[in-house]
Amino acid sequence: MGGSFTADYVNGFIPEFRFQIDEHEIQITVYGNYASWDPIPEPLSRLLAWGKPDLVLIQRETGEILLAVEETAATPTGNQALQRCERQFGAANEGFPFWYLISEFGKHKDGGTRKDSVWPTLMGLELMHGTQVPSIILHYSDADNPEDYSTGTGTNSLFKLLALVLRNCSEGLQPFANAKRLIQAQLQEMVSYVESNWSASLYFVADVSHLNIAEEASRLCSTSRNSLQDNARARTSFLRWPLVSDLSLGQQKTQEPRPLLKRDVLAERLEADIVKRKAYGPIKGSGSKPQQRESLGLWIRQQNAKQSDWQTRSGHPNSDFKLQLGDFPQSKSGLHHVITSQRILYLYDTTEDAEKAIWQAFSRLRNKRLFSDSERQSPALVYISNSVKPGRIFGDPYTGQISAYSVSFGALSKARIVIAYFPHQSVAQAADELADQNNKGQRIMAELTDLLIFGGGLAIRTKRGELI
Repeated sequence: MGGSFTADYVNGFIPEFRFQIDEHEIQITVYGNYASWDPIPEPLSRLLAWGKPDLVLIQRETGEILLAVEETAATPTGNQALQRCERQFGAANEGFPFWYLISEFGKHKDGGTRKDSVWPTLMGLELMHGTQVPSIILHYSDADNPEDYSTGTGTNSLFKLLALVLRNCSEGLQPFANAKRLIQAQLQEMVSYVESNWSASLYFVADVSHLNIAEEASRLCSTSRNSLQDNARARTSFLRWPLVSDLSLGQQKTQEPRPLLKRDVLAERLEADIVKRKAYGPIKGSGSKPQQRESLGLWIRQQNAKQSDWQTRSGHPNSDFKLQLGDFPQSKSGLHHVITSQRILYLYDTTEDAEKAIWQAFSRLRNKRLFSDSERQSPALVYISNSVKPGRIFGDPYTGQISAYSVSFGALSKARIVIAYFPHQSVAQAADELADQNNKGQRIMAELTDLLIFGGGLAIRTKRGELI
């Protein structure tokens, strides 16, 4: 696609480009900061409520969002790629097409090379099936050239798509007209990426080979502003994860109990349910990042103060939440473990069994109706965040983790109940801010989780905003 362009600056500082491609002239005005828009278009306000993508293409005359792009140059190890996944979910949930450009290979601070997680890709496949809106992951770089935009297929594929969308708009066509072949290739790469890389982090994975790629590409190319509303009431799951009762003998052998690094009443029962074959842990590996005594001591004081202040203001009875430095075992290096369970996720065949584990752990929740009768029969996901630092559970990377895991395991279609447990966090943070829809973390929790449990067993039903 040949052509020429000129560049100018509106008011001396706003870049404006004019592209001449054949008989078409395309004008692009670049707003470097979202706050530069006055007033901000209503669709953009909805998108930004979930986080700020790196690029948003907006049709000038209509204010319609054509697509959003997130890009990360950060080494895709640990949770770094996941910390953007709330933006991926938010875009799909609002009905806006989203492309996420990620480095497949990254340099780690230890000098080694790491590879991107499969979670953003799994999440994208589930989102597209459920919302009928593009949510596509593209990878750049290769093993010999980590974090190099010029290698791999992702960067070139993204620019081809952007050029096509711009040309379509200049001709008055739908944004993704004539994009089927390109989107089909992008979907094929997503499926191939999962099939080639899942075993690095998972014991087993939901089958992705049954995706009809040509049919899916056709459907995504016809995406309209009404597609979300048309499909929201009939969302189904694409990723079908096994129940404990479905595990083969070989798969069952991967589910050995893991010792806790720090004692916790609920984590003990979750591990016991692994042994009883009521639940399983899908994710391999375990990690611990011990904390310095000074930092941990400060966070403990802050958490205890938040809890005390909240209980005084709310008049809520004591929840037995009080952190003490002595409860955090020392590591061999002299730092302190904050990790309780060495698993981050537990998948239960029934929410009823997860509820029983919660009742056994916290006497204050016994005889409390945590879930409806129909919810009790649904599968459940229990997510654990062991963070001690105040405020982090509603920010990066935890909102991204919750988004990726809950969507991938069925929260979008309501196929699985999602329970999040924060053993070292005071409920005060959530109780004070639950109604604050300007906080992306609160929005994510309200959309994708059903129950939040905090230190001492105080819990919140997120769909109702109800403290238990």
